[in-house]
Amino acid sequence: MDDASIMASAGISPDAMYKAAVTTAVIMRATEEAILAVPIPTAVSGVVISRAKTDAVGTWRRVQALAAAGWPATAVAARLGFTSTNITHLLRQCGSGKVYLRTANQIRRVYLEMWDQRPEDHGVPPHIALKTRRYAARRGWHPAAVWDDIDDPTAMPQYGEQVRRDEAIVEDAAELARQGLSREAIAERLGVSWAYVSRAYSRQRTPVPPIAG
Repeated sequence: MDDASIMASAGISPDAMYKAAVTTAVIMRATEEAILAVPIPTAVSGVVISRAKTDAVGTWRRVQALAAAGWPATAVAARLGFTSTNITHLLRQCGSGKVYLRTANQIRRVYLEMWDQRPEDHGVPPHIALKTRRYAARRGWHPAAVWDDIDDPTAMPQYGEQVRRDEAIVEDAAELARQGLSREAIAERLGVSWAYVSRAYSRQRTPVPPIAG
């Protein structure tokens, strides 16, 4: 059965369908019971490609967050088996809309693998990663860490108690410093210069933490 038929027969949403299909997910007992109650077809001829769709907001935010982390479209596309044109198209989307559920699922899987990884440690040239971060910053794309619920269309990026860039820089730089990164590596990871990081600490009246190297 294709996704749309399963969801219609079980009376479940696309998100519930996705969670049920992921082996590590926890689902509601009612969802389990609804799926198990669907009669198994006696025969299925051919392979039906699912045309089910889901809200695109989470997909767009995930792709943009990967760009904010320094992952270029070519690297993301390679992980997905897509073309870079597919990723570029998604990066340019905004507002409301739908994407195929299978596309959302694929991007969700790759996002979980990549969002907290440093692109330079996976073959992306440093200058390309930096260019991608700056590109994302110019367009106001948000990193993964600022989303409490990346799939919620009403959610706002949380850069701290007050949504201020200086606070985000200070918080993120401190975390990267605890991980042992150098000043150059921290600045590159954040997509700004170290001078900018220093000014952010000064404006927040917060001492710069000990930095490796």
